[in-house]
Amino acid sequence: MKKWPGRKGVLSLILLTVTPLLLLVVAFTWESTGDSPLNLLIPHQQSWGGKSNVSNTSAFSGLGDLAVGGTDIHVVWKEDVGTNENIYFKNKAKEDITWSGAVDLTQTTAGKCLNPAVAVVDNGTSDHIHVVWEDKATGYSDILYRKSLNGGSTWDNSLGSAPDSITSDAYNAGAPDIAITSTIPHVVWHGDPDGIGPESSKIYYSKNPAGDGTSWITDTVSTSSNENEFPAIAIGGSNRIHVTWHDFSAQVIQHRRSTDGGSTWLGVTDLTSGDNSTHPDIAAKGDDVYVVWNTDLGGNQYQVRCRRSTDGGSTWQPSRLIATVTTALISGYPTPRVSVDISDTVHVAWHALGTTDNQEIWHSQSKDSGVHWSSPVNVSNNPEAQSQLASIGTDSEGDAHVAWQEEVSGLWWDIFHSRTGVAGAGGGIYLPIIMKNSY
Repeated sequence: MKKWPGRKGVLSLILLTVTPLLLLVVAFTWESTGDSPLNLLIPHQQSWGGKSNVSNTSAFSGLGDLAVGGTDIHVVWKEDVGTNENIYFKNKAKEDITWSGAVDLTQTTAGKCLNPAVAVVDNGTSDHIHVVWEDKATGYSDILYRKSLNGGSTWDNSLGSAPDSITSDAYNAGAPDIAITSTIPHVVWHGDPDGIGPESSKIYYSKNPAGDGTSWITDTVSTSSNENEFPAIAIGGSNRIHVTWHDFSAQVIQHRRSTDGGSTWLGVTDLTSGDNSTHPDIAAKGDDVYVVWNTDLGGNQYQVRCRRSTDGGSTWQPSRLIATVTTALISGYPTPRVSVDISDTVHVAWHALGTTDNQEIWHSQSKDSGVHWSSPVNVSNNPEAQSQLASIGTDSEGDAHVAWQEEVSGLWWDIFHSRTGVAGAGGGIYLPIIMKNSY
């Protein structure tokens, strides 16, 4: 890289920010001390709108997940049904106001279903939807799977029969995540195979090459004997599969990748260094891989951080701070989630305190591959209720979508959705007026 001569200069840019209600003049200042070329970043905040109640029931609905295929939004969640906890599904087209009818994917009369995850492939005609979740019907937790190949109109095995089982061993398997390559689902989860307890849990990976939901090939991804938990999976370019998770004992975020579609795995990489970092998530696009997590600073304060690889996970750039936040005692970790859109903008959502003692859902984005991040924007925008556990995705038009659970009353919670790109939701148009510099 060419070094610029050492200098101390100031560059000022005055901008007009035009919103539907207000005309503002904003000044940005840049100061350099040399060694690097001028990098002027003009923050752009996406506007959020169209907030809607997805589950809309008088029961507890939570632990939601979201996936986007083309411009169709698909949401799954856990809902209390009597003494059971079932997994439900709804979807809608981006511009539609109403959601489809709720579909019970579990069809169980006795069980405790938790932690659903959904992935979608847009095949140009209709979305192929794949869902996994954790089920405790047998006393142990198993990972179950169901798919729809026509946008959710019908589901495999018919909904009157049991879902496919990925695990059926006498140990607890939980916290699954899923990603898709063409017709092949790839699933990760944490499990305790030795029956000792969570302190010996491992990260497992399984794929279904036949795409039939029944013939699964399973491997162990984690290599340490520590407590490994909260895995996330993403598919990058050239059939590379990326998995990240939290090594609880070592307090580090780890990454491992496969370059042959999950048949073999390369070595484990530590992305943090024992700094109380937990709850990672991962997104990949081509050779770019992004991992986000929260780092515990103590006193319910956390950093939300991101680290990027530009060569498919071979090497990693230094981590970047997205935000420093405070959470409520009831939920702790901000649990950030990440997605990359068609223009390579990186989107991250998490929960943290707002202007009251209640938590809100927040969003930040980076337009320069995770180097600089916009100021967090309040997505849930309800200071009278608790909002938490965000899930994020982006559509084929570049808009971001977030789903989360929000307290409706003291008796129940619902799953909500909001997105960018809603007409009349606000935002800004930035017009340069005056530029001057001095050295």
